[in-house]
Amino acid sequence: MAIRTFSLSGLAKEGYKFILAGKVTNNCRKCYDRLAHGLGVQGSVEFVGFCHDVKPWMEREQLFLCVLKAKDWDTLQLESMFYGCPVIACKSGGTKELLKDGKTRLLFTDENGCVKAMQVAAKTDMQTMILTVQKYAVDNFSEEKYGVHIINLYKEILKH
Repeated sequence: MAIRTFSLSGLAKEGYKFILAGKVTNNCRKCYDRLAHGLGVQGSVEFVGFCHDVKPWMEREQLFLCVLKAKDWDTLQLESMFYGCPVIACKSGGTKELLKDGKTRLLFTDENGCVKAMQVAAKTDMQTMILTVQKYAVDNFSEEKYGVHIINLYKEILKH
């Protein structure tokens, strides 16, 4: 869905790059290459493979697109927010409860919604969202803040 959505957004024609990170089989990679070629965006889609350290990517990217509905994606979305990288994500599960649509991320429910979110992100000054995203992540999920929250929760539980 991600490569197709990128193609439909028209952003490749405007010079945007779509970077895909993650571990995939060689056959899967070949399918992605064929899809990008078939959609005419092969020069704008880059596969970087599995990354042990995503920080360098997150710090330089304009947004993070999350199209899968797996549990680990919530963690990856939070990590991207710590680095000031706005998130476009599927409106499902913990994703929709984690953050506010339009304030700290752009949510979608289908392919057309994802295309629109990508276009909005590309054509909008995201500085306010970036600052809001970083502040929200630090205020709610940094080790210090979250640690205090967990300790207080344990204390409350142990009272009873």
